Amino acid sequence: MMGNRGSISIFALIACFFLALLAHLSLYYVSKEVLHSREFSKNYRLRHLCGTMLNKLAPLEFEEGEFALGQLVLQPGGEQVSLKAEVSCSNDSMLRLLSVSAAGREAEAFQRLRKIRFCLQEEQRLLGEQYSLASVNFAGEEYLRDTKIYTSVEEVRIPQVAFLNDIAAEALTAADINSKGLPGKFCYLPQAGQTFTFKTNTKFLGSTLFAVHGNMRLGAGSHFPGRMVFIADAGNITIGRGAVLEQALIMAKGTVTVEENCRITGCIMAQNIVLTGQSEFTADESVVAPLESVGFIT
Repeated sequence: MMGNRGSISIFALIACFFLALLAHLSLYYVSKEVLHSREFSKNYRLRHLCGTMLNKLAPLEFEEGEFALGQLVLQPGGEQVSLKAEVSCSNDSMLRLLSVSAAGREAEAFQRLRKIRFCLQEEQRLLGEQYSLASVNFAGEEYLRDTKIYTSVEEVRIPQVAFLNDIAAEALTAADINSKGLPGKFCYLPQAGQTFTFKTNTKFLGSTLFAVHGNMRLGAGSHFPGRMVFIADAGNITIGRGAVLEQALIMAKGTVTVEENCRITGCIMAQNIVLTGQSEFTADESVVAPLESVGFIT
């Protein structure tokens, strides 16, 4: 009988040991989860802080460089946070990258948001407010109906969109655009000798700057109701038959070809413009106003 009672006591001790171990492990994982939740909450508040400051600074003009915005105390928790901003521009000043960062005491407590602004030079802006077509060489004038053409003797200046390399979205495919829509973050595809094609008979929602180093084709019957800037800094752009662009600026180093029955509100600026049939063109000064990307994380 004594041996049996001893055996029961050993089993009870083993059971208690495992229960204590489970309690300890539960406490460990709960503590870890609480710590993770606190870090997530802190970084969320830092990101929100960056977004608020970014939106306040975006309309303002700044010289290039890095500058401190000050310090504040993050609540709840009372942690001191340092705010900084950094500005860089393309050589032609048409593109500006604004970054705002917030850093706490610990290395993990860091967030940064960035925003890109596109702004034409004054001469181009004034041109785009008055004309819907501007080029050095023009073909297809017989298809125009009450549309003013600006013929330049100087080469059309294309924004230095290569500035966006490693900053803007650059790994997009036509399938991405067709399935997910237009990115609010500006896009630059630096691959030469390729043609990016927007799907035919498709409405693309959103507003953005979409630039390629190669060529671009807007599919027949495609529809862009939002504010758009299309740029081919070394190639050509073709606007397919029956495409509708409601608020667009189109710029190409080479040739912009407009197929028949298109309806374009905005401005085309290119070295060469070719019309293959009748289309409707309407100038709109809003397409040459500054355009900002959404804020994005890097």
